Amino acid sequence: MIETIDALKVLEQTPTARLERLFREHLDCCNYRLDAWITALVNYKLQKSRRTSPTGGNAKSKGIYLGAYGWLLDVKPENKVLQPVLLHAELDAIFKPDDGSSLVSDSTNLGFIHAPSINQAATAAILRNAYDSNKSAGSGNPFAINLSSGRVRIADSFLEGDS
Repeated sequence: MIETIDALKVLEQTPTARLERLFREHLDCCNYRLDAWITALVNYKLQKSRRTSPTGGNAKSKGIYLGAYGWLLDVKPENKVLQPVLLHAELDAIFKPDDGSSLVSDSTNLGFIHAPSINQAATAAILRNAYDSNKSAGSGNPFAINLSSGRVRIADSFLEGDS
């Protein structure tokens, strides 16, 4: 409410003809230029994020804030064959959908990556996608890296000199 009153005070001394032109431009922006309107909303949120601290204090928050929007056109589902999921009887009773359908799984879904940080998760996702994109290369796939815990422990022992 206070922000609205402050905004009206800014416009208080503006001539009527200019207000009318600004109002028409605003309506035009909202009507025909949806992208500009959405960008304005993103910009508002971005400016608000830059002014406030994540802890709720008055200090400016640190870091880089980016805002974006987008939409997809002509999106169509792939013709994938989903496989039924076989669960233990107890789990099947709990997770069975209400509409009577069965649970299905997409065999091309690579699953989740659990990582201790955002940067490590992003790196793992990029490497996994690169591996998946090059899996037809077989043993020549440069992204076929086995980082299982056992192999990491062996490598760690080599680095420590415990070989």
